[in-house]
Amino acid sequence: GIRSPFRELGITKAQIRKLSAALGLPTANKPAMPCLATRIPYGNRITLEKIKMIEAAEEFIHSLGLQVIRVRHHEISTGALARLETGSVELVQLCAEPSLFKQIADKLLEIGYAHVCLDMQGYRMGSLHESFEKVSKK
Repeated sequence: GIRSPFRELGITKAQIRKLSAALGLPTANKPAMPCLATRIPYGNRITLEKIKMIEAAEEFIHSLGLQVIRVRHHEISTGALARLETGSVELVQLCAEPSLFKQIADKLLEIGYAHVCLDMQGYRMGSLHESFEKVSKK
């Protein structure tokens, strides 16, 4: 299993932030960001290559000013697919500015994705559970 040293010691996120600030660490006020492995569906192998692709994609998109974004990494028969989940503001912006989406898609193709799509349902915490739960209920 995966160990969580801070949790095992009973240290909370608030305590970590307070200690980080006291030590003058630049990450003290950094927004929470779930592990990039959460962008890969259950049952799929997590590799350093996939993590690096996801990280590069999200960093590029954030550099364009889009804040709420998750790059969901899927393996399909024709290559890696980047499914972009965004907040409602970002979704409207990407739909209103096709050139912005094209800029993102071009960069993600350069990173190594074979396909890039925008999830019109937007960002949903735990969205990778959805297909897993549907299969489990059958």
